[in-house]
Amino acid sequence: MKRKLSLLASVSFSMMFLAGCAAAGTRVALTPETASGFWERIFVLPLIQFIEWLYNFLGHNLGFAIILATLIVRVVLMPLFAASQKSAASMQLVQPEIERLKKKYEGKKDPESQQKMQMETMELYKKHKINPMAGCLPLLLQMPIFMAFFQAINRHPLIVDMEQGANFFGMDLSATMSVPNYVLGVLVALLTFLSQRLMTPKQTPGSQSNKTANTTMKVMNYYMPFMMFSMVIGMPAAMGLYFLTGNIVQMVQSLVFKRPAAGPTI
Repeated sequence: MKRKLSLLASVSFSMMFLAGCAAAGTRVALTPETASGFWERIFVLPLIQFIEWLYNFLGHNLGFAIILATLIVRVVLMPLFAASQKSAASMQLVQPEIERLKKKYEGKKDPESQQKMQMETMELYKKHKINPMAGCLPLLLQMPIFMAFFQAINRHPLIVDMEQGANFFGMDLSATMSVPNYVLGVLVALLTFLSQRLMTPKQTPGSQSNKTANTTMKVMNYYMPFMMFSMVIGMPAAMGLYFLTGNIVQMVQSLVFKRPAAGPTI
């Protein structure tokens, strides 16, 4: 849990950093001529060209191109999402035994007792064929792709240069702080909150560590929607469309790969 909370905090900081750069007006349209460095040429530029291909294929409709690109990227990454959910479910099922170990060594802070607790914990994971890092690895693998896709939309020439092709059902996808931005911001914040509730496993009350984790997760459940709302209203509306589509797909994935409720104490 601590690892996942740290990872979530890292993602939040990264997204805020990217949003801050965009808000500061430093965005430059990324093209084959302006791309430089490994990150832009290998990760971001191909995604921009993929969106451009969809834009032309869909009759020069950038909004539909962003929606379809988001759906395709999410579907491609679905096996990683499923692996992360499966790992979280396995960890949740052995949580009662983990709690018993914590109670067994509660108050024993000497190195020998701590080492014994770690060994017994690893034996427990081995017994149930659980890799404690399996839940974090898929998230780490997805992160660069999501960040590259984020930049691909944010630095798309049609968005940066505010050309006519950035309109979607009368909505200017390059606009910031507009009425569509606020509407998208509210929708994204609401779906983020619901998605967080669906993906957050129920923690077993009792130990101080669980109480701390529960409190932290509750804070994040309210902080993330507020952060997403602030980002969407201050960035091009295209980003709001991207986040909205991504949240809808994530909610569907969460329901499809819904974590099973914790079973009886093993």
